Amino acid sequence: MKKGREKKSQKKIGQEDRKRKDQQRKRMEAKEVEKNRKDGGEEKRKERKKIRRKKETEKFKESEKKREEEARREREKRQNGAKEEKENERLNKNEREKRNKEVKDKRERGTEKKQDGMKERSRRKKENDTKIRKKKQQDIKEKENENERKGDR
Repeated sequence: MKKGREKKSQKKIGQEDRKRKDQQRKRMEAKEVEKNRKDGGEEKRKERKKIRRKKETEKFKESEKKREEEARREREKRQNGAKEEKENERLNKNEREKRNKEVKDKRERGTEKKQDGMKERSRRKKENDTKIRKKKQQDIKEKENENERKGDR
């Protein structure tokens, strides 16, 4: 038994091949039409390409300008660096001294507060102790007075 293509006549095989090629050609044409519809044609594609290149060159020029500006600033910094560095060191020294003085003052204030608190606590404790002592003495006196009254009866 013959299979597939061998079974069919040469005429039919030729017709199928032409049909398949025709369908493939139509698909390709449809793709091309769709592409042109999307892109708006070859001229528009070229125009967009020009615009894109123009933007890229502008971006490159801007970045180049920024780089040059940065390099110029760095050179100026190096030139002025020694003067500024001395000035900064002097300012930093003053700042450090000021900060150290503030910390020292704060520490002293803290110890003063601590001492004041301790004094206050000891004062309150003394007051409380005297109150308790007076209360005990008063209780003792009351008991003595009560005992005397009982003894008088």
